[in-house]
This record gives sequence, C-alpha cells and structure tokens, in this order.
Amino acid sequence: MKKTIMLLFTLLVLAGCNVEENPEDYTVIWGESHNADLHESAIKRLEDAKIKYRMDENNQMLIKEKDLNKAVMCCS
Repeated sequence: MKKTIMLLFTLLVLAGCNVEENPEDYTVIWGESHNADLHESAIKRLEDAKIKYRMDENNQMLIKEKDLNKAVMCCS
C-alpha cells in the first residue's frame, strides 16, 4: 500500500512539473496603436512587475489572462 501511494505521489509531482504554456492562455492587452515610447515604457513596467508577456506577429503585446488586473494596475 505504501509503495502504491509513493508511486502515485511521484507521478503527480512529475505531471505537475511538465506544465507547458499554452499560447491560447495569452490575451491582447495593448496593440500597435501606441507610439514607440509608450510601448517601451509598458514593456519595462511589465518586466519590473515580473509579468510574462509575448509579442505577436502584429507587434501586439500579449499577457496571460490571470495577469490582466496586475498589468492594468502597473501600467496605468
């Protein structure tokens, strides 16, 4: 019984470590309508707040849905 529990626990830990980021978890926060200075300022603020972001092919800044409120607060 103890071996079974340890095996199950090990499998759960390994499954949790194998989490991949899903590109669909990202949402548009700011588009290309901002000028270069505002764009650079927003990137710096996101990095300072340790918020992960991506840039898409249209130069739109994408952040995760769960970080939306935090990003609005740090970049407003």
